[in-house]
Amino acid sequence: MKRQMTVEKATELWLQKSNGRLAFFDSELRDFLKYIRETKTFEGHDIEGIRKNSNIRKKTDEMIDYLTERNLIDSYYNYFTLKNKVLNEVQIVCSLYEKGYISYLSAMKYYGLTTEAIKHIDYTAPTRKQWTQYKNDNSFNGIEIKRPYPSELIRIRGKQIIVHSRAHAYTPEFENSIRVISIGNLFLEMVKHPDLCGGFEQVLKVYTRYAKEYMKDIVYSLEKFGTDIDKSRVGYILDSYLKLADLNVLSWKATCLARGGNRKMISSNCYSDIYSSEWNLSLNHELLS
Repeated sequence: MKRQMTVEKATELWLQKSNGRLAFFDSELRDFLKYIRETKTFEGHDIEGIRKNSNIRKKTDEMIDYLTERNLIDSYYNYFTLKNKVLNEVQIVCSLYEKGYISYLSAMKYYGLTTEAIKHIDYTAPTRKQWTQYKNDNSFNGIEIKRPYPSELIRIRGKQIIVHSRAHAYTPEFENSIRVISIGNLFLEMVKHPDLCGGFEQVLKVYTRYAKEYMKDIVYSLEKFGTDIDKSRVGYILDSYLKLADLNVLSWKATCLARGGNRKMISSNCYSDIYSSEWNLSLNHELLS
C-alpha cells in the first residue's frame, strides 16, 4: 500500500529533487501539478489535496503562496528562486534556461575585461528549432516539464535578457551555477561581433590589455573555430598592432593570400584605402589608420 503525501509536501519534494536548479518558471510548477492531478502519485506516494477537476492555475498560485510563507522561495513576476541562496542575475538566467550561456558584454563583465555597468544580460541560445530537439534536463519520473525558449520580455533583477540565437554554439565553461563562453572563444567573438561587445574601440582596448595574458586561449580558439577572415583580423591585431604574434599566429598568413569581397577588419564598415598587405585586410577603423 502506498504512503500518503499532501500536495504541499509533494511540491517541496519536487523542489528538492530538481537537479540543483536555483530558479524556476511558474509554468514548470504548473506542469508538475498537472502531472500529479492526473496520476495522483509522486515518488511512491498517493497525493492528497488535489482533485481531478482542480483549477491548476489557482493551485499553482496556492503552492507559490505556501512555499513563500514557508520561507522556501522568493517569488517574482513569472519565476521564483530558492530562498537563502545568494544569486546574481546571470545565475538566475542560467538556471531558468537549460541550454545556452552568458556571452558578449555580459561575459566580458564576468571575466573582468570591462568595468562598465551592463544594463542587460547577453545570453546566447540555440535556434528555436534546435531548442525543441533537446531533451529536457528537468524531467524525471515520467513528468514532462518544458522550459520555454529565452525571452527578451523577461526582466531579471531589472535587467532585460538580450537573446542571441546561434545555430553554432560553443561548449561553455561552467562555474558557480553559471554557464559562460570560454575566454578564448570570447576574444574570437569580440572580433566577429564588435558591435555586441561595446564597439571596436572597446575590443581593441581589451586586446591591448589582456591579449598577452590569454594568448594560448585565443590561439586555441582561432585554430579550432576561426575562419580565414577571423584569423586575418585577429592575426593583424596580435601581430601588426600589438607585436605579440607567435609562430601559430604567423602561420595564419598563409590563409590570407586571396584578396576578396569581405576582407575588412569591420565587416559592417565601408572599405578603407589603408590596407595591410601582410594580412590582406582593409583597416577600416580610424584607430588603425
